[in-house]
Amino acid sequence: MPIIVDREYRDPAEINTILESLPDHTREKLESFRTADFVAWSLNGKKYEELKELNDELITANISLRSHQRNYADKPDPQGIGEELQKTVDRIKARMQEVQNIQPPQNLYPRVLEWAKALPVVARFEPHIADVPKGDPKELLERNRIAREDFLRERKELQRAPLDFEDAYSRAKQEIESLARKGAPNVVGLYHVGVDDRFGRTRYTQGTLSFPKQITQEGAYISEGGDKYKLDILAFIASLHQDAIMEKLEAALRDAQRPFDAISIPDRTAKIAEIDATLSELEYEEESIIMAAGYEIERRSNASIESVLQIRRIADAEAKPKSEPNDITDLPDGTLAINIGKPASETVKELKEVAGL
Repeated sequence: MPIIVDREYRDPAEINTILESLPDHTREKLESFRTADFVAWSLNGKKYEELKELNDELITANISLRSHQRNYADKPDPQGIGEELQKTVDRIKARMQEVQNIQPPQNLYPRVLEWAKALPVVARFEPHIADVPKGDPKELLERNRIAREDFLRERKELQRAPLDFEDAYSRAKQEIESLARKGAPNVVGLYHVGVDDRFGRTRYTQGTLSFPKQITQEGAYISEGGDKYKLDILAFIASLHQDAIMEKLEAALRDAQRPFDAISIPDRTAKIAEIDATLSELEYEEESIIMAAGYEIERRSNASIESVLQIRRIADAEAKPKSEPNDITDLPDGTLAINIGKPASETVKELKEVAGL
């Protein structure tokens, strides 16, 4: 059954409704983010205007300087006009560099809007403000971010850790079974097959035995020339000798030296989940430290928006509301449409109109 998912639909009024439904302390932050967004927009506009004026001045100053250099190429410049013109050019260039280096205050509002656009309409949040440890904010923030990097490094090492024997054997078995399914010859075609032609007459064709063929990553058969294609010998052998291959692989895996840092998939999943929970709490603690500092501290560019807003998604918020189901099952072609951006009833109505119902 095909699935239609619409996460792109978000009009400004709906985004504002989502943002206004957030807790009080979050709305105060959003107001400050909106202000920073306006300041950034205004500052960029002023930078553009000043750079445009400076560029015009630089063009004029360069023309005057080159003209003066041509006129005084073979004679002295007693009044030092050329030197003054050069100073003017250097001053304009220096100012242009200063203007280009002006950075607006950190602007998180565009990221907040992108985050809001991706939210399902049933999403609900609760305040989540972490406690602030005692100490100097700069030192606390440094320790927090170092701890975060350490946990990220540990998480990456866990992801790269080799499998233990049981999981390695299971993965090998899955690959051989997949090859065997792919390599099984098609014997059905050996039977005589009756075919009705366009005049309703039945004619019989001689069937053929079909072997697996090699294909490219794009799914095209690899040709040996003309209508002849390369056979997938490995898959064919796996289909004939699957048990023998697995015996050899099992013996090879048992003989191989087991890495000291091997870990099972369930253990890996559990440890990564623990690290992710700790990383999340560190992000909320980081935001609490920034808010308690009493002065401006720039946030990380990849900081979680929910931690910055000091809110947490309520786990059961994804449940479908009884009054407004999110699924559509009565379309003529059996299509299931899930519309995240607007009520499902509107989508049903639109799709029915398109289908002529």
